[in-house]
Amino acid sequence: MLFAKIGSSSIAELDVMIGDTYPEIRAHETKIMMRLVDVIVQNASAVSVLIDNCAELDCLIAISKVCKEYGFVRPVFTNNRVVKIKQGKHPLHAINSDNFVPNDISSSLEDGFVKILTGANSCGKSVYMKQVALICYLAHIGSFVPAESAVLSPLARVRTRVQSTECVAAHMSAFLIDLRQMSSALQEFSSDSLILIDEFGKGTSEVDGLALLAACLNHFLFQGAKCPHVLVSTHFLNIKEFLLKTPLVRFQTFEHVMQDGEPVFLFRLTEGTAERSFALEVAAASGLDSRLLRRASEVQQCIKVILTNIL
Repeated sequence: MLFAKIGSSSIAELDVMIGDTYPEIRAHETKIMMRLVDVIVQNASAVSVLIDNCAELDCLIAISKVCKEYGFVRPVFTNNRVVKIKQGKHPLHAINSDNFVPNDISSSLEDGFVKILTGANSCGKSVYMKQVALICYLAHIGSFVPAESAVLSPLARVRTRVQSTECVAAHMSAFLIDLRQMSSALQEFSSDSLILIDEFGKGTSEVDGLALLAACLNHFLFQGAKCPHVLVSTHFLNIKEFLLKTPLVRFQTFEHVMQDGEPVFLFRLTEGTAERSFALEVAAASGLDSRLLRRASEVQQCIKVILTNIL
């Protein structure tokens, strides 16, 4: 392959006048950047403070904007040990959904410190628990909250057993992670703590899981008037039989109606215990094959017959 260099007096003149411009531009940029780095290094402390102040200002502006646009209210703090929220909403779901269903909570010595939530999957238990924790957190950082009203005492800490993500590097199963989280809550709680327990015990056999959950809850209940605020969601519908008989514990569930043989969840909190979990109905709504569901129903009926005969 042959190459030919073509030139003229005009090209030569341009080369002399302009030269190799791009490397010169890059060299100037580098010099400016180095001078800027020197200035920042010499004033690192002041720049760090400036960045922190800008971040805090950005956070305050964002909070005030959201509170104003979505009608958040100012929480009221009291010395009485109480968490009382009327028509509370999950801050993220409420912003992104026009039909979010608000709910109340009243945790106190009179209304009970331990709330046990039962109900089907997707009925709203986990969202409700997170909603309460987020409202309490927002109140403690000085923000308004998504509710009609909120009265609460200062909380020392919020402990959770909500979601476990397995990690190969941690060398722990999901159940072991659950146990670590619960152990942390049991060791560090005080009467001014808020503790969220979401389906603890599901990673092992039903008998063992129920026994562990009941033991943990009884430990809280044995504290009496110093019991922390505890929210529990569970599918162990018979857990009531294994708990201390005390007015400190209240059982709650979420309303539903049956429509064409299928449950329609209303996401409204009510007193009481769920009668069943609607697992097969939820599985059907998720698209599980009808043949598998029929077989699961047959096995379910057989198990019920066996348990009835045993009892």
